[in-house]
This record gives sequence, C-alpha cells and structure tokens, in this order.
Amino acid sequence: MNLHLKDNWQVFPVDARGIDFIGFRCFHGYTLLRKRTYKRFTSGMLRILEKQENGQLISYSEFCSANSYCGWLDMCDGNRLKEKYIVPIVPSLIRYYEEVIAAGKKNKAAKIRKYKKKLEKKGLVKAA
Repeated sequence: MNLHLKDNWQVFPVDARGIDFIGFRCFHGYTLLRKRTYKRFTSGMLRILEKQENGQLISYSEFCSANSYCGWLDMCDGNRLKEKYIVPIVPSLIRYYEEVIAAGKKNKAAKIRKYKKKLEKKGLVKAA
C-alpha cells in the first residue's frame, strides 16, 4: 500500500482542552456547555428574570429558548447552572404557559398540571 504518516502529526490533548462538539465541550469524565453557548444562555435567562421582577410577561421566543436550554442542561453537567438560572424563572414559564399556551383550550387545568409535572421530572419544581 505504500502509506506514509504525515510529518507534523500530533496527539490531540483531550484531557486539557476537551473536544468541542455541538455546543458542548466533552472531557473524559464530564461534559460542559461551550463558553459561547453559556454566555448566550446566561444573558437570555437574566433578561427573563428582569422581566419577571418587573411583572412583565415573557415572549414566546423567550419561553421556547428557556425550555430548550433546560434540555441542553440535561445533556451536560449543568446542575448548578440549572439551579442558578432556570429555577428562578420557572414562575415566568408557568405563568406564560397558563396565560398564553393553555388559554382557551379544553382541559386547561389538566394541561397546566401536565406542564408542571414535566418541570417536576426535570427537578425544577417541587412536587405538590
């Protein structure tokens, strides 16, 4: 076959830098959010928290992004991020779900209970 190795080959130092892949940095024993993703996540959640403190209703886009980031944090070692940024905005998420998504639908109370149960499974709301 007459194959040759490239002259300037190197071993990638996975222990020190990790592997950057689809929004995460993967190491041997744990996975973190990429720095860029983390910054976008924190700014978005702080914006929602500010709206919550002012008594404003969040937008559909903010509701969707908060739920998406919650899913992202399930895929990495992001429990502390979830406690710090997601748990404080859960009342805004529930309020938006009650006032916009479940409003005018049949079995409104059942839909709200189902959403709260989903948040309980993720550990964001204490069981009632």
